[in-house]
Amino acid sequence: VLQLRSGFVAQGLGVRGNNGESGLSNLTAVEAPFEVNIPTGDNRLAVRVTPVHLDAGSASGEAASRFGGGPAASLRSGDDPGSQSATGVGLALAFENPAEGFKADIGTTPQGFLYSTVVGGVSLERTFSSTENLRWGASLSRRPVTDSLLSFAGAEDNRTGQQWGGVTANGGRAQLAFDDREMGAYTFAGWHRLLGNNVEDNDRVELGAGVYWYLQNDEQNQATIGLNLLGIGYRENLGYFTYGHGGYFSPQRFFALGVPVSWARRYDRFSFQLRGSVGVQSIKQDEADFFPGDRAMQADANAALGYEAVYASDKSTGVGYNLYGAAEYQLSDHLFFGGHAGVDNAQDYRQWNGGLYLRYMLERMTGSMTMPVSPYQSPYSN
Repeated sequence: VLQLRSGFVAQGLGVRGNNGESGLSNLTAVEAPFEVNIPTGDNRLAVRVTPVHLDAGSASGEAASRFGGGPAASLRSGDDPGSQSATGVGLALAFENPAEGFKADIGTTPQGFLYSTVVGGVSLERTFSSTENLRWGASLSRRPVTDSLLSFAGAEDNRTGQQWGGVTANGGRAQLAFDDREMGAYTFAGWHRLLGNNVEDNDRVELGAGVYWYLQNDEQNQATIGLNLLGIGYRENLGYFTYGHGGYFSPQRFFALGVPVSWARRYDRFSFQLRGSVGVQSIKQDEADFFPGDRAMQADANAALGYEAVYASDKSTGVGYNLYGAAEYQLSDHLFFGGHAGVDNAQDYRQWNGGLYLRYMLERMTGSMTMPVSPYQSPYSN
């Protein structure tokens, strides 16, 4: 309770990446979030400053014909489109009323990126008056799509001067959850319109549900096992990197059935949590033009290749998994050190993330550690 009332200053350093194709879906992101968070009566105010550096490498050879101006640009210039990187600083203000379950924030994607835009959101989470075991929540938001350098920062093809990308997801989500400390269940639904610069608009619908049982639930330990189902669908496949695409994972059908397990434990000065899930995922992606919405560029690409310039449709079913761990140690009455790490294949490639942080609490902390631990991370974390 004292931690919820105390102000704090936090500094983190996080890195995430994937094994995608160089210059296209490949991404290494380094973020160094800094936050000052202070209580004001029953509310909390926060100022967040987040330097970000992105590196996607360089597309060369055949991959260069699938970037920016596409095969016609490769045929005309014979050069590569250039190395893709971006550096900027994101800013945000946040407000929270924990007693009312209300949160709001407003800020920008990093200043210094090719495209920087206003982002933010509001959310409300409450219990039903008839029972505290049943909760509902709703949110409206505009958030950056951080799958790739193209979707997050925007990209430029040096061969043609074309610039595009910087995608945001704009919409809402509603959820319902039950938890009686012996078992729990939840369901949620969301809709978002995806908008970018010189990128075709898109729509996303998501539905999910799950149930879990406590194997252990006391003052020092929490352990659960469950079953969850997730379904996501996009109107268009815009997951590629030629002009007009958004560079974000956008299957027309994505289903995942998983068995998640979790374990959290705390000691006097140390707290940790481990989570994992394994299951089956099915992905279906429609074929897509190299240049959606631009008939002239599509015709040029067809002529340059000598056949129709389309990305082939794809359908696959396989094992889906994710692993995650986080821990925090109390160095002194005011200072906490923590970290987190994870790996998954929840999209169409393997991705990983990790980070460290220091949190200085303005009040002297003498109570129990939080459980499960909530590691400090970048506001742009997925």
